[in-house]
Amino acid sequence: MLCQKNPRAQNFIWALLIVYLTLVASVTLFPIPVSSDLAGHYRYNTVNFVPFRSIVQTIQTNLQVPKQIFLQIFGNIILFFPLGILLQVVGKRKKGRNLLIAVGMAVFIEAFQGIYGWVLYGAPYRTVDIDDVILNTLGYWIGFGFYGILPKKWKEPFTGLDCGVSSTEGRRFLPIKDEILSFLLKPCIFCLSTI
Repeated sequence: MLCQKNPRAQNFIWALLIVYLTLVASVTLFPIPVSSDLAGHYRYNTVNFVPFRSIVQTIQTNLQVPKQIFLQIFGNIILFFPLGILLQVVGKRKKGRNLLIAVGMAVFIEAFQGIYGWVLYGAPYRTVDIDDVILNTLGYWIGFGFYGILPKKWKEPFTGLDCGVSSTEGRRFLPIKDEILSFLLKPCIFCLSTI
């Protein structure tokens, strides 16, 4: 099959990815507290490195409040669901790299919340939780699987977005692609290397 690129689809998907990443940052990282008066308030936030502990605690303590269970558990899954789809579109045949980006992004979010809080207040400004990383990764995998079962005719406008390029063409099919990936991967690699 001849690979044909669709520049409009490329630009649309990359714009959608940038909007999505901006929304994820606004939900997970902001507002960033800057006042030292808030230090006492943040001392009650916790750090959890035990897998599934906070998931079980959330279910046990909020049985009467299903909205809280939904927000805590399904919110983390839903947050990374679009990433599973978008990375499939822009990075086909690179499943390992896509998974690394998704896990690295989840780890970066949690590490940023912890490191920023510890540096300024001596405590995380949000709860730092391995279960968030697990649920975010699960959301990525659900999005990945959802994209896989979509009818081929729905995927056709986006085929060729990451098709193989000849050596004379070079690696870039969209000028900002490598810069975006580099921007996303550098903090993730830094966070993973400090563990």
